[in-house]
Parts: sequence; C-alpha cells; structure tokens
Amino acid sequence: MMRNDPRRRAMFCMTIEHSTTRIWFRCRSSVIISETFDFTIAEPKNSLNSAAFVSPDKKLLGFDPTIQPAEDNEKQFITIVYSDNDKKNLRMFRTKRIISSYGADPLRG
Repeated sequence: MMRNDPRRRAMFCMTIEHSTTRIWFRCRSSVIISETFDFTIAEPKNSLNSAAFVSPDKKLLGFDPTIQPAEDNEKQFITIVYSDNDKKNLRMFRTKRIISSYGADPLRG
C-alpha cells in the first residue's frame, strides 16, 4: 500500500492470532510494533481501543490530504501546495506520467 499509493504517509495494521494481537505502525522511515495483548471479550478495554482502527478519517489512517487522485484518470494525482503557509494562495500540480516505477520491496527500504 505504501509503495503503490503516493497519498500514503503512514499506515496502521493489526495482526490477530487466536486471542493474541499486535498493532503495527509503518511510515516511510520506521516500523513500530506493539507488545502483544489479549483481544477477547475478557479484555473489553483492549477491544474498544482497537476498534478505533475501523472508521477514523483518512488523515488519521495515514493519507496525505494535500494529494488527491485526479477525477478523470486514476493513475494521476493532484498535489496542492500552499505558499508560505498562506491557505488562500494555493498552487495545484498534476502528475502527467511516472518517472520511475521502481519501489522498495522490503518492509523497510
């Protein structure tokens, strides 16, 4: 997901095996993994905290709000840049083509 979508700044994941759970956070430079915890009805506090991953907004999920897919071409993106932190004067740039499709294959690369 990080390799194929330029809007991704970071991502969260969960691995669950039986009742043992870990939460993973990955950004372009680091991977952070939580200690394991019990993900069962017996530990409702852990289950409720983990439920926050289900429906947060896109920015909380790690998407960059300044990059949007072009409506007429799913392979192109529009990037919004603000001059000198001025929200009124924005510039928009549209990708035309891929310069290089080489990406890192490992989890960190």
